[in-house]
Amino acid sequence: MIIESFDVAGVYAEFSPGTGEIQLLDPPPPPRGSGHRGHFGTLPGLTVVLYRADGGLRLRVGDGPDVPLTEHTLVRHREVDGICTWTVTDPSATPSTVVELSYPAPAFRLEDTFDPTMTDDEDFDMGLFITRVVSDPRRRESVYL
Repeated sequence: MIIESFDVAGVYAEFSPGTGEIQLLDPPPPPRGSGHRGHFGTLPGLTVVLYRADGGLRLRVGDGPDVPLTEHTLVRHREVDGICTWTVTDPSATPSTVVELSYPAPAFRLEDTFDPTMTDDEDFDMGLFITRVVSDPRRRESVYL
């Protein structure tokens, strides 16, 4: 499946959900509407992939397990003193906390945006983006369709 970089606009990759393998596409495919089935990026040196497959939203962090993101999955993001802590808890997994990462909060710089009225802090922080998507039932069910 085709996924798009969260960190760099216009960069696409082929993602294999079964193996977790990501291969950058060069040149990138021509835009076809949204066309992609997910995003990939990095959080503290780990590759993070948020994607839709098998009828639902799914997450893979580094070499960790594939995690279905359902209405029962709890995703938390908090920032304290410039450090973000991102936690994903799956009550059906053992242990139930499948991801816990801490990383410096991304700097939001208005000069980096074309139109500052059209940006949000989740545009600069993949952990926050995933948290908000999973926490909103409408977004969780409609993203990457």
